Amino acid sequence: MVECQLETHNHKMVTFKFDLDGDAPEEIATYMVENEFILQIEKEIFIEQMKDVIDKAEDMLSEDTEGERSSDQGASPPQADSVRRETGEVGAYLQWMCTAF
Repeated sequence: MVECQLETHNHKMVTFKFDLDGDAPEEIATYMVENEFILQIEKEIFIEQMKDVIDKAEDMLSEDTEGERSSDQGASPPQADSVRRETGEVGAYLQWMCTAF
């Protein structure tokens, strides 16, 4: 699961969550245009940036999984807060802040 905060064209902040496995960037972009969170002319860059966010989130989550496998069996599992990481801002047109968990 990924939670993102996006600054819209009219300088409002929109927070949304999506599933890495079940939600397609194109579908999310269509929803965002239909609900006037992004402009039609921003749709393609939104899709590209969503793909970047997904790639970074998958990389971070796979690193977390590998780290869990290599830890001692006697150690306690990591808490949710210690697993969350920021993907940072992506792109120059739309300002993003995302967390993968």
